[in-house]
Amino acid sequence: MDFIIERNDEYALIEPKLTELGEEQCPSLEKIIRDLYRQGYTSMILDFTNVNNFDGFITSLLRKATKICTNEAGLFIVITDNEALTAKLDATKIVDLMVIRTKQEAADAVNLNDLENDFKGEDDDEYDYGDFNESSESDF
Repeated sequence: MDFIIERNDEYALIEPKLTELGEEQCPSLEKIIRDLYRQGYTSMILDFTNVNNFDGFITSLLRKATKICTNEAGLFIVITDNEALTAKLDATKIVDLMVIRTKQEAADAVNLNDLENDFKGEDDDEYDYGDFNESSESDF
């Protein structure tokens, strides 16, 4: 297999063993992403630390994976500190794709996203506009 997969409670980490990713690896990577999504992973990190180049097939897959994750309030993150690769990823203009330099920063981004989602999901009636009672104005 051309990829190493690590899973934890918050996200799945996918590490390619190859330095070049293209049409040949695309079906395998797509299957991994699809399987992880079916297992409930809405945040995924693709570690491009050892990757030097990718082609349009991978770009298309990154676009799909990012959309799948963000539609479920998750994140799709690519890790790389390679400036040329970062520029190439930026040039793809994939909406909501995060490009981060380290695994720790990527893990922190997932944790922060999870916290933000938790806060958005809370039902806090105290601050709902419809619950303002005019008779309480005298309390101010």
